[in-house]
Amino acid sequence: MEPNATKKRLHSELEENEANFRIVADFTYDWEYWISPDGRIIYCSPSCKRITGYEPQEFVKRPQLLHEIIHPEDQPLLGDHFQKIDAEDANYLEFRIINREEDVRWISHACKSVFDENNQYLGCRVSNRDVTDEKLAEKALKKSEEKYRTLFETMTQGVIYRDSKGRITSMNPAAEKIMGYKVDDIVNKKIEDPIWKAIHEDGTEFPAETHPAIVALKTGKTVKEVVIGIERPWQEGYTWLNIQAIPLFRPGEVKPHQVYTIFEDITPEKQAEEALKDVKLSYESLFFNDMVGLAYCKVVNIPHEPLDFIFIDVNNTYESFSGLTREKVVGKRISQLLPNLDQSRIDLLANVGLTGESIKYEHYEPHFKRWFDMSIYSPKKGYIVIIFLEISERKNVENSLRETQEKLTLLFETLPIGVSIIDQDRKVIDANPALEQILRLSQEEIINGKHRRRKYIRPDGTEMREDEFPSSKIFQSGNQIKEAEIGITTEDGQTIWTNVKATALLFPDWKGLILTSDITQRKNAEKALKESEKSYRELVDNSLVAIFRTNLQGDILFANEAMASIFHYDSVDQLKKDNIVKLYQNQEQRNLIVQKLKKDGQLSDCEVEMVDKYGKITHVLVSLNLEGSVITGMFMDITRSKIAEQNLRESEERYHSLFNQMTEGFAVHEIICDKEGVPVDYRFLDINPAFEKLTGLKREKVVGKLKSEVLPNDTVDWAKIYGIVALTGHPIHFEDYSDTLKRYYEIDAYSPKPNHFASIFTDITERRMAEENLRVTLKKLEKSNYDLEQFAYVASHDLQEPLRMISSFLQLLQRRYENDLDEDANEFINFAVNGASRMQELINDLLEFSRLNTKKIDLKEIDTKEVLDQVIFESKMMIDKNNALITHGPLPIISADYSQMKQLLQNLITNAIKYHGPEKPRVHVTAQRDGGDWLFTVSDNGIGIEENQRDRIFKIFQRLHGRDEYEGTGIGLAIAKRIVERHDGRIWVESNPEGGSTFYFTIPQGVNYEV
Repeated sequence: MEPNATKKRLHSELEENEANFRIVADFTYDWEYWISPDGRIIYCSPSCKRITGYEPQEFVKRPQLLHEIIHPEDQPLLGDHFQKIDAEDANYLEFRIINREEDVRWISHACKSVFDENNQYLGCRVSNRDVTDEKLAEKALKKSEEKYRTLFETMTQGVIYRDSKGRITSMNPAAEKIMGYKVDDIVNKKIEDPIWKAIHEDGTEFPAETHPAIVALKTGKTVKEVVIGIERPWQEGYTWLNIQAIPLFRPGEVKPHQVYTIFEDITPEKQAEEALKDVKLSYESLFFNDMVGLAYCKVVNIPHEPLDFIFIDVNNTYESFSGLTREKVVGKRISQLLPNLDQSRIDLLANVGLTGESIKYEHYEPHFKRWFDMSIYSPKKGYIVIIFLEISERKNVENSLRETQEKLTLLFETLPIGVSIIDQDRKVIDANPALEQILRLSQEEIINGKHRRRKYIRPDGTEMREDEFPSSKIFQSGNQIKEAEIGITTEDGQTIWTNVKATALLFPDWKGLILTSDITQRKNAEKALKESEKSYRELVDNSLVAIFRTNLQGDILFANEAMASIFHYDSVDQLKKDNIVKLYQNQEQRNLIVQKLKKDGQLSDCEVEMVDKYGKITHVLVSLNLEGSVITGMFMDITRSKIAEQNLRESEERYHSLFNQMTEGFAVHEIICDKEGVPVDYRFLDINPAFEKLTGLKREKVVGKLKSEVLPNDTVDWAKIYGIVALTGHPIHFEDYSDTLKRYYEIDAYSPKPNHFASIFTDITERRMAEENLRVTLKKLEKSNYDLEQFAYVASHDLQEPLRMISSFLQLLQRRYENDLDEDANEFINFAVNGASRMQELINDLLEFSRLNTKKIDLKEIDTKEVLDQVIFESKMMIDKNNALITHGPLPIISADYSQMKQLLQNLITNAIKYHGPEKPRVHVTAQRDGGDWLFTVSDNGIGIEENQRDRIFKIFQRLHGRDEYEGTGIGLAIAKRIVERHDGRIWVESNPEGGSTFYFTIPQGVNYEV
């Protein structure tokens, strides 16, 4: 057979095999391509353009394009992955690409090495699926779950979830705190469990079947404002709860599958008749986009005047793009800002506000010297929103790319084969782009002779000698070389087959013309034919997408392993025993699909509910083609995406239900900064119903508005306070007063994301008013006490002189007339003298007591042992008279008033000696550290003090015994108490009525000395 006939036969068989291969490969939804053993891409399916934006031929011509479109962060991942593709097992990976439109897309990648019957490596089959929508759905679900979980775990109200049988499944930390149980202790417990001991407000038993959660499960309706009392562990009395129960439904179901209760502890209300105030909680949303400029404008349409529009508001990105500040733009007409702007441009934008028809276009703005992608729409008649994205860099790249591509196209069309000029030393002087492409070298590399270092082979695979090269032969013989078939082995081991023609030239510097054609495709025809057949089978058998053929009746004529796997059959043979109609959830839908195929011949990307072998619903994306009576089709399993969508929907429903039902207020804001980055305002992004109830501000008057618009007259610099939270991320807790709302609020604020903050607040107006009333009352009481002390001091001081006169004259009468008076008269005089003496003693003690408050404390470092020694010295007469024993332990150096500490110890010790029992008085003084204080004790073996009298003894002029039993005025312990309190300490007594008392008092550790 002639060579040409053989060539035509090989091409015919190859084309036939390729056609069979492409019936499946070209039809598949995934981007399929085949990598040969030498690293070339020998096939790329049409789906690559839908996924990447590039034509299949671009990947075949430039295999490196596969790596160029990989996201920079994922390229190391792909490098490790492709080192493993020689393995027999399939390899799977997920990564990102950047498509031609510069969009980031997520790819589910599977590749598998293919071997022939002799275990000879034939190449790698790769399947890529665009899973961006699934990734976005999963990300949205995660974000929604995070919002829900944050709200669930941080809200101050208790939340409990129960299943359809009323059993507890979960609860938030607030619920654990209110109920007094950890979730692990009460999970699966029902309403009727005896641990709750629930009661009504009137004290009667609260039956389990009337619990709000059970009622909501039975009726499917929300139950609100139910008050119930429960017993908490280790706490006396009842905890009172205000409960709401909200049922939850799955889509399409009428019976709740779950119920959750929201409740708050209203026990303080029951005790003090004061309601807890709602707290505001908000979620975050983004208003300004850092990459997108936005301007909100009002159309000016005055008869007989050109159309115009006024800027109402612009975002920070608009300022950045235009170079104009917001202050210079807002309130100005576009014709004022850009006086040279063509009126037709103004008319184009303004007409959107008049007609309501949105427009989108790309535009070069000479004033800003930038390209913009413009979108203009009308939110309401007479207004327009201008959204623009700068695309200058992209346009510059596109223009540069277009010019280069035009030149390359022209060269390729003019010079379809490789051309090189050589000198007398066979060095290349010049080479065209076609030769660069054939040799896979740059022009510079060719001129520098890199191609000469390669291995050149004959058609039989043996290596050529240098004198056999056409470039050598034309210099040897001077004859033209019309055709030479040469193989060139590249640095990476690939073989390029070429057909070379060579002609000697007689120019001074041009000595030879070499024409090179790439015949690699022809040389590899036989191999490609075999690989094509193998590829077809591998593609079908290993595809991740179900591929099948049926007749119109539904008999399965062919199916791949993926189809058996999707519908959970053990094998393809088992699957083929069933009719495909059995796999449709709705068989009538299959009939409609067949009717459409008969009418249109094909069906693309149709979502269908099917069932697997076990009757479980499987969501698939269907594409079908009808040829004659045979249906060729593809099923792509999208169950995972549908489940993600459903979970996202349920999560959002739970979040919004909880958000709207909670009794605490909640709002999200975006901080607004000036050009120096200083917070100057903030915008309300969302509020919940409790916000409206607490503030009296309606949602439509708040959301989307600035704080300066909603609360224009407030004197508190809220933007400064909240700006710290939004810009640093540090949460704060504070109380403040709103001039506009005339209310006090207790506020918590945190930043869920940069430049945003959420605020939670409680109305504490009534509490603050009560505190203010208490403060005023205490101030009045303080002044009253001061006046009384001054009066006592003045009164006692001024009484001293007349009392001394009365006492002196009575004593004079007693001495002078004692023998001249009868017994009764002398007794009366004695009574008067004793009364005057007692009066003198009382006044002295009262004067001393009042001086304690008027005299400034002189704090010094004093040794309490030296103070005690001085007290014992000054009381020696009393000690000796009563045969008393005074002992002490180690005593510290403290910061105190020396004279007052001496009086304190003297009063306690003399009291202990005075009120002794039948035994000799014993007094012991000790001191020890107690946190930040020194704790002193003065113990005695005296007569003891009844428990009900222990507070009374510290009051002024309070005596437990008559004067005939024990002398004194009853002011000594009151003075001791006042001294301790003036030193910021405490004093108390513990006693045994049968005998023995211990007085305790504390003094702060002013000096850190060891005892």
